[in-house]
Amino acid sequence: MNPPSLPQTRIGIDLDNTLIRYDAAFHACARQLKWITPDVAPTKQAIRDHLRTLPDGEHRWTELQSRVYGPQILSADLAPGADRFLRLCHVNRIPVVIVSHKSRRAAFDPSIDLHAAAQRWLGRFIYAHAASFGIEPSHVYLEPTREAKAARIVALACTHWIDDLPEFYESTSLPTGITRILYAPHGAASPPAGLRIMARWNEITSHFVSENGWTPAPETSSPAG
Repeated sequence: MNPPSLPQTRIGIDLDNTLIRYDAAFHACARQLKWITPDVAPTKQAIRDHLRTLPDGEHRWTELQSRVYGPQILSADLAPGADRFLRLCHVNRIPVVIVSHKSRRAAFDPSIDLHAAAQRWLGRFIYAHAASFGIEPSHVYLEPTREAKAARIVALACTHWIDDLPEFYESTSLPTGITRILYAPHGAASPPAGLRIMARWNEITSHFVSENGWTPAPETSSPAG
């Protein structure tokens, strides 16, 4: 009798703050608005913490998010090393899907279509490199709630999931068979049990190469926007 076949590896990846790195975009936008000084660290967390010390700080933070996730999204970067990981998967014929919890409209300004903005970013940084990454619009899902995101991951039969939010793993029920990777470039305080914590995309790439014996992808410079 033949052994039961194993499920094909299918990797799911979160979008915001996992594939898209917003730190520089938040810093530039906040400087334009004169809400921060150059000494504020160029990280999303530091900028948010600073704004919340200002009068009407929560309102300013909501406005800043609407600007950066909307009309200024093309100033955000592809996370360093993510391009090499996507090439690795394509070289080894591993399907990749992107699933994001993303509201359609910005809270500060409902005229801003966040889905359309995300697709503009994907068009420049991901779809334009389909020959290297193997990712097309049909491989991307923008879901309105965290629960819908989790349901989509299950429906797509992902064997691995990569996300930057510990809260996503805490608040949703993914099947126990899914390998959970927490992408934590700024560290992780008290993450849920059962996560593989990795601080860099190159670390994630090395992990998959060593664990699965995949053919390494060639190292090239990150794709330009």
